[in-house]
Amino acid sequence: MALFARGANPKGLHHLSFELADESAVDEGVRGLSEKGIPVLARIDNAWKKSLVIADPDGMKIEFYAQRPGKLPDPARLTDAERLFLV
Repeated sequence: MALFARGANPKGLHHLSFELADESAVDEGVRGLSEKGIPVLARIDNAWKKSLVIADPDGMKIEFYAQRPGKLPDPARLTDAERLFLV
């Protein structure tokens, strides 16, 4: 868990994250969701992770990610949206 300033976003839980086995599992997830008509809200592809974000039926954001060996950036240099998906 990480706590970050949310800018104009409301306080509270932003999202839940689940680590997948590897990047191909993220790609398979995108294909499977697309086939079922489930929209992907965000896709993150950077030095430290590859992920996809969906909303559950209640609107909670759920992230599925594969870790990468890249270094985490300084959170102060990220936008609010990027910072909230940092870890």
